[in-house]
Amino acid sequence: MRPPDLTEIRIHYEGSQLLALCFETDRAPFMVKNPTGLGPIQFEIPWRDGTATRSAKRRELLSILMPRLEMPTAEVLSGKIAVTSNTSTNILIKVYISYTGKGELVFPHHKTLLKITDGKGIEGEADRFHCDTKTRSITDFTRMMYSAAGNNAPPVVNVDAVPDRIEITSSEVVVRAASIFYVTATFSNQLVSSLGDDISVEGVFSPLGCDWVWRFKANFSKKKIDDKTEWMFNKK
Repeated sequence: MRPPDLTEIRIHYEGSQLLALCFETDRAPFMVKNPTGLGPIQFEIPWRDGTATRSAKRRELLSILMPRLEMPTAEVLSGKIAVTSNTSTNILIKVYISYTGKGELVFPHHKTLLKITDGKGIEGEADRFHCDTKTRSITDFTRMMYSAAGNNAPPVVNVDAVPDRIEITSSEVVVRAASIFYVTATFSNQLVSSLGDDISVEGVFSPLGCDWVWRFKANFSKKKIDDKTEWMFNKK
């Protein structure tokens, strides 16, 4: 069994010398031989726990052996919020997800949400939430939402998808490489009418098998256009 590569670094400070040992960890986990040679256990894998050292547990070994998926970065490219009926307000956001990891990121739809907040502390979640790979207008999205079977069952349109980069199914968003996708959602007018002129929309995605949450955030400012109330994306 080949030991890990070791680099020694000696630091001199005020007449004293400090020796630092740097171990390469690309071949982890590492086994340590029982120095006494006695007993049934000849090798074990040590695990640092606070200031103590103990034998590694199964779940800890699996966390080393399983590939760790990188968290992607997000950039909101454009967006719009418009009151489209007497009861609902629709949101359309264009997001660039930058992912260079080796494995697939799987975001189940039931583990995603879209939140809206303003500076007054008012907040709420989307009544309907949908991801797509094809650009759509607010009007197109409104037609899609009203053709859905129910509030929580919007149709999933997967046209123009690039499977080697991103794929959107009826149950999940699968990210394989950097790509652009569109997030659309519906909020109740009762909620939106209570918001201020400047609002923020945050998407929260929880990937399978990861201990982190991916988020994107977009800021919008209210404008009056032809007697219609809209919030336009603020790049600042």
